[in-house]
Amino acid sequence: MSPNVAFRAVTCKLLADVYVLVICGATPALSQIDELVLQVWEGYAQVIKEAKLVYPRNFPLSVNFDTALLGLLVINVSKRRCVFSRHLHSNQKSRAMSGVHRIDILRTFYVTTAKDLAPELKLAEGDEKETD
Repeated sequence: MSPNVAFRAVTCKLLADVYVLVICGATPALSQIDELVLQVWEGYAQVIKEAKLVYPRNFPLSVNFDTALLGLLVINVSKRRCVFSRHLHSNQKSRAMSGVHRIDILRTFYVTTAKDLAPELKLAEGDEKETD
């Protein structure tokens, strides 16, 4: 990212109540962004509709998860798509861990995973600093 380029956050409507947030630079033109977003996501409309039915879990109720799981991140690297859920269990209130602590752990996991999967996010060897 360049400090000389202004980045835009543009919200595009995919379905009646589903939006995508796009972050881009000076191009493409604002008038083209909706069209590009629809081209990229049009093949996923049915998947998105199905995920909406089980939101915020994002996975069918027929799929059972161990109660020790805090969240789940499924990544399709070749298609550059992912789905994430931190609401895997119907009884979230009975958990001993606070929601804030759980989110912090999951955020750390996501950042670590993203760095391992996306080479452009990796730090150069000389840039890594160890702390004691």
